[in-house]
Amino acid sequence: MLGIRKSHVIGIVVGGLLGAVISGLFGRFGISMALNEAVLWGAAIGGILAGIPQFAQSGAVITQNPSSVWNPVIGLAAGLLFFGALLALVAAVWNLVF
Repeated sequence: MLGIRKSHVIGIVVGGLLGAVISGLFGRFGISMALNEAVLWGAAIGGILAGIPQFAQSGAVITQNPSSVWNPVIGLAAGLLFFGALLALVAAVWNLVF
């Protein structure tokens, strides 16, 4: 299924449901939060938390230390840096073309 693991799907679904529950709870305390935004953020956070073992694996490749506690953080940071660089490249090409 396009590289999505079962644990990621479960994390996304559970995160989305928890986001909906938190949105409802915040509404009871007078804090307004849009349901769709809460579900989206919950699903994103759930998917990231479900992917911690893969982030640790990529961090271990970068640090060359399989037992470091920082491997998940380094793996996540490397992924974010790569995505940011790719996004900056797309934005630069977009500005040149359009």
